[in-house]
Amino acid sequence: MQMRPGLQYREIGTIGDPPNVLQRMGVTVDDVDYESSGRSKKIARRNVAVCVLNELFGTNFVKEPPFEE
Repeated sequence: MQMRPGLQYREIGTIGDPPNVLQRMGVTVDDVDYESSGRSKKIARRNVAVCVLNELFGTNFVKEPPFEE
């Protein structure tokens, strides 16, 4: 995340069974843990960044839904 350089994302694991597996990612910002999930690690990182930005900076970004219908 550009606004807080040096953050380390961590893999939390997966949820579900193939082909509907969600990747879980987390990050700690200012001693607060944030977690989110997505169809891939890249999407999970994006979704957790959305959570942090919306809470800390009052943005209104939307997380990517877990599966397309």
